Parts: sequence; structure tokens; C-alpha cells
Amino acid sequence: MARSRTTKTLAKRIELDYFQKPQPFRTWRRRLTLAAAVAAATAVALALLPAGRSVWSAGSLTAPHALFDEDCGACHGPEPAVSGPGSPPIASAGGSGIGAVHNDRCVSCHLGPVHDDDQTHLPRCASCHREHRGRPLHRVRDTHCTSCHAVLTTRSGNLQVAARVRSFPEEHPEFAAVARGSDPGRLRLNHRLHLKGGLQGPDGPVTLTCAACHRAEPSGRRIQPVRYADHCASCHPLVFDTEDRFPGAVVPHGDPSAARDFLVDLYAASVVETPEATQTTDPVAAALARHRERHARPEATANVRFSEPSRTAPAFVVGRVALAVDLLERQTCALCHGRARTALHDELDPGGGTEALRPPPDVPRADVVSAWYPRARFSHRAHRALDCTACHGSATDSEQTADLLLPGLETCAACHRADRGAPSDCATCHRYHPSPDDPLQPGQVRHGLPGWSG
Repeated sequence: MARSRTTKTLAKRIELDYFQKPQPFRTWRRRLTLAAAVAAATAVALALLPAGRSVWSAGSLTAPHALFDEDCGACHGPEPAVSGPGSPPIASAGGSGIGAVHNDRCVSCHLGPVHDDDQTHLPRCASCHREHRGRPLHRVRDTHCTSCHAVLTTRSGNLQVAARVRSFPEEHPEFAAVARGSDPGRLRLNHRLHLKGGLQGPDGPVTLTCAACHRAEPSGRRIQPVRYADHCASCHPLVFDTEDRFPGAVVPHGDPSAARDFLVDLYAASVVETPEATQTTDPVAAALARHRERHARPEATANVRFSEPSRTAPAFVVGRVALAVDLLERQTCALCHGRARTALHDELDPGGGTEALRPPPDVPRADVVSAWYPRARFSHRAHRALDCTACHGSATDSEQTADLLLPGLETCAACHRADRGAPSDCATCHRYHPSPDDPLQPGQVRHGLPGWSG
């Protein structure tokens, strides 16, 4: 009899889901293979690493910290046995174990004072300055600032800045100096007059520009203070004698006592050279006497002290110094500083003696603001492509000292906003650490800073 097995009947005996069914042998073989691979990798890692070290590679360091590339322990390590101020551990990858970064490691090199003694929250160094991120450490994100300044509180409850700042320029208040609206300085200066063409200079007509007086520091950050000797003396010499009896002689600027001593020495030398001067009348005093005689009431005397010959050398020196000091106070110094005293012929007793030397010139303080925003970051070099009037346009029409010539929020926001290209984050203008030497700038470290000891 013929066999009934066919290809079709044989195919029906094949289990199509054979490899999908769990098989104990295959399962254990796969598990043992994976376990062996993991054990081998662990053995290799433990063999290559020193005892007590863990594997961690978060990326390269920033340029200032590149010298620590091969020394992770310079920043990462266990918490110091004796902690300094503000030294709780900051873990770079979470926790506070062997990979943590503590504040003591940071302040051993960097001087980082707190933002404000009245602040309620003291952030840790590594919470803002994050290494291994590929960006400069001083460029912190706005969220670090707005976490407090969006709803600002202080321990005392007193606020010296805006209570709500979220972004620039949309949610930023007007700059404090601009909001006050006037310049508190008392130095008399007419910018419009000084910017006119054809002013009379020492060597002929001149036309001044902003840069003639306002020049940037070598760093390019701030503008150097305007100094009399460098910017004013050539056009505004401190003359003290209307008769030009001492050609080229000017009193020193800045120290009233030194100015009077200069006059005493000058007139003392003059009377030694020409003793007959004690028998003459000073023309300035004589002119004052004539002026008073024309304007005096009938009962008032027209006599003016020192309008008669001095007779003696000491009286000559005292009288001429008094007249020179009076001229400085009423005309020369008063041109920029304002007048502080009354005229000599109204102040001095006509019948008084001539032995008392006149006090030094009484010059009002200029009170020029040296830095409007001393804690703000600003660089004129970064803005050198702009003309001065782009930010200080009101200077060309300013005639009063009280005119505030600073750019306001609107002027800065013309460029510094998200849709204009110039940076507008908090760190562009503000530093958290309020050191005048900005010690957290690249290259500025704790050792060698002025005033630092330890």
C-alpha cells in the first residue's frame, strides 16, 4: 500500500511560532551573556580608575579654568571640615558627595561679596556660575535674577530698587538718575556755548567737539573725569590781576590755600624787587573806591580798604593779596564755581588794620558726579560706532548745569531689545557682586586685589 505522507501534510507539522515561545535554555543563555558583558566592563573601569574616584565627564572647562582640566579635585571634593561663610555644598550633578562643588573652593580664588546685606536669599556660587556649559561663567541667565527681582523682598522691608523687574525693556523701570530729572552738580557749564563754532582759544578761533573734553579711559569703559589742567586751563586761566603786572602768572587750581600762598610769595618777591611800590596806589582798589563813591549813599563813606599807599612792605603784601583773592572769588573762580562771597569793599572794614592776611579763596564745591551708575556695566568702546549725540543729543542745546544729559530707558531700548540685535539680558548691564574692582571679571582674582588681606 502506498504511503499517504505528502509535502502538505509534513508542512502542517511545523510550528510557525516556535521562536516566539519562551524557551528556558535560550532565556538563560541571553541573560548570562549580558551579565558577562557588564561584569567585564565594570572590571575594566575599576582597574583603570584609582580607588575612591567616580566616573564623570561633563564637558570641557571655560578658558579661565582650563588649568584645572587635569585636576578635578581643585573644585570637586568632599565638604571642608571647617566651612567658611556661605559654604554649603553645591553638587554639580546632584547631591553633596564626592562630586560636589563647595563655595569655599570658589572663594579661595575669587572675591565674591554678597549682592546686598538686606537680601533674603543668598544663592550659592555654583547655582549661578555653572561650569561645563560652554559659556562664560559671568554670563548668567535672567532667571537667576528674576527669581528674586520679579517680586523683590528684603529683610528690612525697605526697597532701594524697583520691586518688580522681569525683562528689559518691557518690564524695567526708568533709570534712577533719569527719573530724578536733574543734575545735582554745581559746576557752571553751558554746553551749547562750548559747542559753538569759532570760539576764541589761546591760539585763535577753535570749534570744540564732545571728545575735546570727554575722553574714554584706556579700557574704553568709562569716560575720564574732566580736569581743569587738561581741558579748561588753556581757555580759562586763573588770572588775578586786571593790570597784567605779572604776565603769564596764574594761581594753581584745586587748593585755595595753595592759591593764596602762591599770591603771598609772588607779591613778597615783587616788593623786594621794587620797594617803591609801597608808595603807590593799587589801581584795582582805586577803581573800587571810585565805583563806591558813585553809588554810595550820602552818609556812607567812599573809602575802600587798600585804596591808599601801603607805606610798608607787609601792608603791601597783605593788601595786594586781599585784592587778588577778591578778584578770583568775584570773577575768575566764580565763572565756573559761582560766587561765594560779597565784594571786598562791602565785606572788609574800611577802618581796619592791614596786618591780617586775607583767608584763602572761598570756592564753592563743584559736586560733579563722577559715576552716575557705579554698579552698572557699561562700555563706551562697545558703542564707539555711534556718535556722542546719538545717546547724549540734548547736550547741543543744554545751557544749564541742572540739565541731565544722560540717555534714558527709551534711548537704550532702541537697540537693546530682543528684536533689535543688541543684548538685553540682565548680565549685560548688571553684576551681582558689588565690588568696585569687579573681581569676578575674567583675570581678576582674589589674591592681589587692592585692600585684600588673607
